[in-house]
Amino acid sequence: MAAEKLELKIDGTSTIHRRAERAVLTVDVSAIGSSRESVSEEVIAASNRLQDMLRPHNPQTSEGIAAPDAAITHWAMNTLRTYHYDRTDRDNKPLAREYHCSTKINIKFQDFKLLGEIATALASMPNVDVPNISWRVTDATREALGSQARKEAVQDAVTKARDFASVVSDKEPKAVLIEERHSSQTTSSHMRRLKGQRMQAATGEGESNGLSFEPEDVQLSTNVHVKFVVD
Repeated sequence: MAAEKLELKIDGTSTIHRRAERAVLTVDVSAIGSSRESVSEEVIAASNRLQDMLRPHNPQTSEGIAAPDAAITHWAMNTLRTYHYDRTDRDNKPLAREYHCSTKINIKFQDFKLLGEIATALASMPNVDVPNISWRVTDATREALGSQARKEAVQDAVTKARDFASVVSDKEPKAVLIEERHSSQTTSSHMRRLKGQRMQAATGEGESNGLSFEPEDVQLSTNVHVKFVVD
């Protein structure tokens, strides 16, 4: 009677850190007022001023994509959102209707010096708030690191399988099934910190004449499940 094969089911993991190559600045543009038309006009005007500020730093190729050396590689603006609140006072008597209008613009930088300059300029613009900045790697880097992480995760599982098998057998474990359980990219972002810097730039407090940013690490993680048999 043939001896029963030993089965090993092992999880392998890999985590890679890489210095960010891009920064995405999130800009909120909003207005509150007593008429739908006025708040819409304020938001449109502020959005146009902002985009006029960005265009010189986003030169295009003949194919209509950002030039390789463009300081700003891309930006995108959401559609305008307009809504209102019907308010009442403490005696439940109606007050003037309050209108809100807002949009969001995400700006991708590869020049971090310009990122600081633009963020500083936005700090003094009316109707504008900068709630967030996130750090990214390029698509090419993410694909390369993803491939590396998958290989390292499988190698981690192989190393663990060998450790287990060596205690009970002198045979090499053989992988018969590999499943990718989870893969993720974690990008760092700053909200409170950026708001604090924004206030410093707007009020002129502190020694710095503007905001400056250093790229942070992006984390890529992969988890695999591997089934081994030992003859």
